[in-house]
Amino acid sequence: MSPLNILVTGATGFLGRSVVQSLRQSGATVATLSRKPGASITGDAGVAGPWMDAVRRLRPDRVIHLAGASRPGIEECPLEFNATGTALLVEALAGLDTWMLLAGSGAVYGAVEDVALPVHETRLPSPSSPYGVSKLAQEQQAQNHRGPLCITRIANLFGPGQSSDYFAGRLVNEVVRLSADGGELRLGRLSPTRDFIDVRDAADAICQLAQGRVAGLFNLGSGNETPLRSVVEIVCLNCPGNYSIVEDTALAGGIERQVLSIARLSSAIGWSPKFTLERSLADMVSTAGDHSFSDR
Repeated sequence: MSPLNILVTGATGFLGRSVVQSLRQSGATVATLSRKPGASITGDAGVAGPWMDAVRRLRPDRVIHLAGASRPGIEECPLEFNATGTALLVEALAGLDTWMLLAGSGAVYGAVEDVALPVHETRLPSPSSPYGVSKLAQEQQAQNHRGPLCITRIANLFGPGQSSDYFAGRLVNEVVRLSADGGELRLGRLSPTRDFIDVRDAADAICQLAQGRVAGLFNLGSGNETPLRSVVEIVCLNCPGNYSIVEDTALAGGIERQVLSIARLSSAIGWSPKFTLERSLADMVSTAGDHSFSDR
């Protein structure tokens, strides 16, 4: 049996690096699309360009679409990049029987009442943030793909190498610094809960979905609801020192509770997370400052 021919967009990002590594370890032939030099195809997936012809010539068996903007920036609007980039990829794949996976987000569900937790895929999306709106628009564009389509709604990614743009990454990087230098870290409310999924577990699930060309809509998380306060406590236990954490309850904290049901995904591919919250955070602490894990 010949190796799988897989294209990964956003291959140099936080999730992309783990997915590419897992695919190559499985023996797949992996091509990458990224704005950064060194990719198999260099290009901005959010703008029409020569990369689209390169994708057509490649004729991949499978495409794992991870490219996208996760935060509003000066140079790119998440709605435009996420939706437009996906529409362009679908156009590039027109006429091919390519299986496509879209890395979506649990943010499309928005705030959910307690009785509806954990959130199932049958829940109608009602995003409450610009990012959630952009990811729902991205899903809608992906549904124009004529080949097999798999959409994963991913919970809060974290793990070794996460940048300080995200809660867990910032917390670990700052606390590691404070454990050596001392000082104070001011955070927002710590009572909200989140579903944290290790990037390595998420990559493993995506690779299994790709291997089986599984189509459908799946939540991808840990299935566990964790208060932000617990994350802080675990990180501090791993980083003794003379510093303080200050909770500023006046700062916005987003939605109050989040946890995804992963029953459908587990039933489809027999997958479950391997990394505990404690293990993941310990790994983040031990690799903080290691540029080989850089998220940039």
